[in-house]
Amino acid sequence: MASTAFSQDPLEEAYTEIGLSLGATQASVRVQIQAVGWVRAGSTTTQLETRIWREKRTEPETLPDRLYVESYVDGTLRHTVVADGRRVWRYDHTMKEYSFIPQSGGGAADAISSAVAWIRQDAQRPLRLLIPNNFKWLTKPEGERNAYGAEIRQLTWRGGEWRGTYLNWYFTSLQPLDRLQISERFEQPDRTLRESSMDVRLTYPTTPFEFEFKPNIPSDAKPAQDLPRRIIEG
Repeated sequence: MASTAFSQDPLEEAYTEIGLSLGATQASVRVQIQAVGWVRAGSTTTQLETRIWREKRTEPETLPDRLYVESYVDGTLRHTVVADGRRVWRYDHTMKEYSFIPQSGGGAADAISSAVAWIRQDAQRPLRLLIPNNFKWLTKPEGERNAYGAEIRQLTWRGGEWRGTYLNWYFTSLQPLDRLQISERFEQPDRTLRESSMDVRLTYPTTPFEFEFKPNIPSDAKPAQDLPRRIIEG
């Protein structure tokens, strides 16, 4: 346990330890993330998967980090986002549209922010783990450290059933994050229940990825006229 064990506030202690773990994650040369989950709204269930590869550029230091993201809906690849060191590309496999913006030299955060804006909302949180100081998204949380890492939650109760968000963080103190589990239940405007679950696993390869960080855009694809402002949710 780090020195934060002397904190009198369990939530702040948990947040401090999560922040240290994510700092180690973001400093890692390579991170691979697989997030698998589902969203159920009324009688409709949608299966989701996001695959993320991030590689820091250490030589030369002036080159930006590289990023490759695949977003699947019901087992079908829907969006690919690639930061190749010069540009951040987005390809919509359903619309067969592509777009790109220049990639700044400020590191991975700018590229990841673009990727977050370009994929459906449910797939955004695994990517946000790679952006510094971007993990405190709950507005009125409670939480504490526990045997496997930390639990953060924001709940209300209705008829003995919870509504809100559970976050279970798995890590060893001062070490990169191993896993994040996200469970949510919210009432929709039509009073139906929207439930979701996401299991995010992180690994840290020690050898270079065996693929190129470049977009594989088909020859019949067309430029998207209104991206990056538009977000495709379907």
